[in-house]
Amino acid sequence: MNLTAITNLEDVLHKHFIDSLMVAKYINLLESKVVDVGTGAGFPGIPLKILTPSLNLTLLDSLKKRVKFLNELLIVLNINCEILHAAAQEQSKKKDKGCFNLVVSRAAMNVEKLIWASAAFLKIGGQLVALKGYEVEQELEIATSQMQKSKLEICSVNKFLLPNGDRRSIVVFKKAAIE
Repeated sequence: MNLTAITNLEDVLHKHFIDSLMVAKYINLLESKVVDVGTGAGFPGIPLKILTPSLNLTLLDSLKKRVKFLNELLIVLNINCEILHAAAQEQSKKKDKGCFNLVVSRAAMNVEKLIWASAAFLKIGGQLVALKGYEVEQELEIATSQMQKSKLEICSVNKFLLPNGDRRSIVVFKKAAIE
């Protein structure tokens, strides 16, 4: 379906699967209700669900082509999770406001837009986890005002190297209060 430009098996393993699974090092997935915002081809949500089958996972994407692919993929993998075809900001104002304790997103949008689009999903004390490139500091600086409006605080900025040498960051935010 041409959902990613990365087709080499080793690159897919490193740049999609290992990158996605690095989230587990920084958060507690057990008993988490998770929404993967802008999931695309299912990253990081599906690898996290494979790692933690009990994960209560919702995949959210605004493109119908991706949602169709995900529905077919979940059948093939025999994975049970909810898939929503919607824009994050619209969905978070509907039935899903404040009902997740974890929001994950991998390279779907810049940090400021991600916070604007998805902070409303979080319960107080919930976490937003953004999988980003290595140089994330400028995005965080630009997002300062949106963090304050959304009542999010940075818990950690975790930098690491993938086995192939690619550099990444995982930023963990915590929801301090109701917006």
